[in-house]
Amino acid sequence: MRRLATILLLAIAVNLYAAQVVVDIEVTGTHYYSAREVKLIAGIKVGDEITPSLLSRAIKRILSLRGIETVKIESDRIGTGVKLTYVVKEGPPLRELRIIGNKAIEIKKLLKELNLPVGMPVAQHDIEKARTKILQLYTKEGMPFTSVKVKQETESDSLALTFIIHEIKNVHINSIQIVGANAIAPNIVKQHLKNKERKCYFWKGDFNYDEYLKDRGRLLSFYRASGFGAARLDSSKVVWDTVHNEVDLIFYVHEGDKYYFGDVEFVGNTVFTDTQLRNLVTFEKGDLYSEDKLHKTVETIYTLYGDRAYLNLNVIPEYTIYGDTVDVTFNIKEGLPIRVRRIDIVNNDRTHDVVIRRELSIFPGDLLVRDKLIASQRRVFQLGYFDSLGLDFKPVDNSDSLVDLIIKVKEKQTGLINAGIGYSELYKLVGTISVMIPNFRGRGERLQASFEKGSEITNALFGYTKPWIFDIPITVGFDLYHTNRYRYYFNERRTGGDIKLSRPIPHLLYTTVSTMYSYELVNVTPVDTTQVATEYARNERRSVWWISLVRDSRDRPFNPTAGSYRSISAEYAGGLLGGTVNYQKYILENREYYKLMDKLTLAWETKLGLIAGYKPSDVIPIYERFFLGGVMHPWRLRGYPEFSVTPKVGGKAIGGQFAITTTFELRYEAQPNIYPLIFFDAGNTWPSFSGAMLNELKKSVGIGVRMEIPMMGIIGFDIAYGWNRVKPGWEFHFSMGGIPR
Repeated sequence: MRRLATILLLAIAVNLYAAQVVVDIEVTGTHYYSAREVKLIAGIKVGDEITPSLLSRAIKRILSLRGIETVKIESDRIGTGVKLTYVVKEGPPLRELRIIGNKAIEIKKLLKELNLPVGMPVAQHDIEKARTKILQLYTKEGMPFTSVKVKQETESDSLALTFIIHEIKNVHINSIQIVGANAIAPNIVKQHLKNKERKCYFWKGDFNYDEYLKDRGRLLSFYRASGFGAARLDSSKVVWDTVHNEVDLIFYVHEGDKYYFGDVEFVGNTVFTDTQLRNLVTFEKGDLYSEDKLHKTVETIYTLYGDRAYLNLNVIPEYTIYGDTVDVTFNIKEGLPIRVRRIDIVNNDRTHDVVIRRELSIFPGDLLVRDKLIASQRRVFQLGYFDSLGLDFKPVDNSDSLVDLIIKVKEKQTGLINAGIGYSELYKLVGTISVMIPNFRGRGERLQASFEKGSEITNALFGYTKPWIFDIPITVGFDLYHTNRYRYYFNERRTGGDIKLSRPIPHLLYTTVSTMYSYELVNVTPVDTTQVATEYARNERRSVWWISLVRDSRDRPFNPTAGSYRSISAEYAGGLLGGTVNYQKYILENREYYKLMDKLTLAWETKLGLIAGYKPSDVIPIYERFFLGGVMHPWRLRGYPEFSVTPKVGGKAIGGQFAITTTFELRYEAQPNIYPLIFFDAGNTWPSFSGAMLNELKKSVGIGVRMEIPMMGIIGFDIAYGWNRVKPGWEFHFSMGGIPR
């Protein structure tokens, strides 16, 4: 009322001094704020002509300053103009601020929300605003019945404030009432609400205020999906029983009549025929009217036109109701197909434009086709260089059919530098130093160098890969390496190198063919004199050609939520290639990813491997055979020690020539770079394919977590129970680096 009276007085004053110009401005009554600050916030300048709206706006602006209690504008005539005086009254300065009674919300969060700095003036409306903010915060946290009192203590013209919070939590729902539910039983309606009634001690029916607000929309959506197109929610309320700390939720519903779909017509379509569009309709004549089905039909029409670059499309359903029947007419305004004038890439601070552009399926001059956009976005994101990637469109001036495509990326730290000491059950204490740069020089080149040294292993590796040569998507690379490690009952030393090529197959989405030739010297030395150990001791020259076909449609390399990874590879050693090792090896791998709901993904992985000689007399090297168990190699089987699942002779592991593993993982995306999981593993390896028995699969269950950490790569922890061990029990596994799965 005080503010209204002030504004009315100002209006009268303005009428008395109509068409007067401000010649001077003065400020009185301020202590904390300077006169200059008040003048700036008020917005009136010398030379302005006085109007009621100008004065009203100035008062509102000054009152918006924290700590201002009242504002009055006085005017004095000076010649042909007016001098304005802002008479300001500040509240007392805040001497002390305390909050007591808070348990569910930490005091740091509350103080940040209040934003009442000590030393600044505080007005009464600031105090009430702060109290309201606390109540809103508690409501947001699911405690809407919390109360807040404010104790004010004035001393020496300063103010001490104490916010006394009485938290009310763990409120249970006594009942949910659907008033007006006649055609549909209230109990059926309740099933579609998130809030549930308290039924027993174990089903407490906790009240969630945010879900209550959403439940009002869920209730209405359910009715309209059930044929009640005119249904409405007149009101709803929460009745709180303070004695028993429980609530009754009451929804007042007007059901209206039940409707059914009638005829469907299309108007304005020229790109697609009525028959083509009618095939997209998600309902039939005589079906219960459902807004969900109607919206899905509209979405599919937009998708169909979007595949033809008609992005200015407008689809407006119109309804004709007679009796209980609803005829629907889809009015379609097609517009013109959209073409790309220019493609801009922004925020790529390290990665060169060409690295991104060569992955695109859409180019300037092309129609803006949705499938090409999705494929381009996926291919760029799968480079693994970016945390996020978004697409934006900027209309071209004076054109209804041209846009500029803007690709917005957020670079992530892709280089891995690792130096330290680790321990594994297999290789004991190991010192490591490694550098892996997957986006070397910002050109998509991959550079890797590493050295490991421990009592059981010595590893040295240098590799380089270039993804494109001569502007052709052919990847070339090479590796040089030396390895010396203890395995089971022998020492294995390898020295060699490889050269590799790969290329996407034109017109086959997500599909790449790769090949590699490697040559190495291998020395196997037994550590005992048993017959099994000496049988596999040898110095060999290994000459190998390898080829693979991979189809990778995963939506992202780390923790994919959709798509699949399928590969088939063949490896040939010796024979026409020379060397002293002769074998052929085939590996099939399939990974499927299904998004069950938001942040929850089911991953299913299966892998089969077979190795054999060219003739019966060929001896398969022990280091090329299949050993399962643990996570330290591609053939993982958690719940069992590393390399423990293998055929044995005389108690010695000799590896299998046929292997199979399968895994089911339920993953939850806690953060973009972290996902916990639960899993089921099964697998085994046998001396030959003909001797494989699926009922002999070793099985395990467990839980784990995967983390993608900058400069360190992918780190994993698993604990699994292997129940086909000699003595069933738990096994802990740690992994670092490796291929995202």
